[in-house]
Amino acid sequence: MTRVDLADIRAGYTSEVLRGITTTFGAGELTALLGPSGCGKTTLLKVLAGLLPAAGHLRFDGEEIGPLPPEKREVAVVFQKPLLFPHLDVQANVAFGLKMRGRAEDVTPMLALTGVEALARRKVSELSGGQEQRVALARALVTRPRLLLLDEPFSALDETLRAQMRTLVRRLQRELKTTTVFVTHDQEEASLVADRILLLLDGRVEQAGPPAELYSHPATAAAARFFGWQLLGDGRAFRPEEATLHPDDGLPGTLRDVVRWARGTRYTVALDTGETVTVDEPGYPAEPWGRVHVRLLRYLEFS
Repeated sequence: MTRVDLADIRAGYTSEVLRGITTTFGAGELTALLGPSGCGKTTLLKVLAGLLPAAGHLRFDGEEIGPLPPEKREVAVVFQKPLLFPHLDVQANVAFGLKMRGRAEDVTPMLALTGVEALARRKVSELSGGQEQRVALARALVTRPRLLLLDEPFSALDETLRAQMRTLVRRLQRELKTTTVFVTHDQEEASLVADRILLLLDGRVEQAGPPAELYSHPATAAAARFFGWQLLGDGRAFRPEEATLHPDDGLPGTLRDVVRWARGTRYTVALDTGETVTVDEPGYPAEPWGRVHVRLLRYLEFS
């Protein structure tokens, strides 16, 4: 297990993308790097892997590794595209990293652990997308890296396969206790796989903590917006499911739209303040067209 510490990491290409990242990835933990496109997630991953130079300090268990090239860092990366070698079969693909390190080890246990033992002699062209990612994961883990980096590895898979792969990654990470950083823009995916979420916004750490903490208690207005809270002009923020419609108590407005979906009913209300908000109610109550009030059941206040 490796503890990874970052202090004032700054990096980018033609302009600065990471603007002073200071954080810690706990030993043996799985941390999700979460944020919208362009926030710096993949840039930070490349800094950790040694694929992009950066200012600041990067330490593994207290050892400064910033100056080390990628091949000296003992870091493994699984990308969106598996990048398997088409001329090698599954077993040879998984063994490749060991071979490059001068290690001759039996990869069968890792094939079994990742569920591809029966595919050992198959060609890459004969694999499905989910099987390819399992092989890529096995190839990364068989070297016993100090740090495993996953760059949105399941984004090209359908939802059923994504769910299976999330479960596999979570199980393997807990069993092997490999310090892991998982890049995603999907909030649900982050909450399902991560011990801790690092929310990146505009190249900075907006908030870090357990998934439940970030969803229920965002520390800033920007974090609240990202996690689906609605902000009013007076600084109050609430989630759509933590409000209800009332005939005469709450924020006055006019009902503009009603959508019935699997989880209940979503109302869109134009408040008299000029703001538009949504309210999610369980079930399918009668539609109260016309004048309504939005009562906030729970809210946070930001200055």
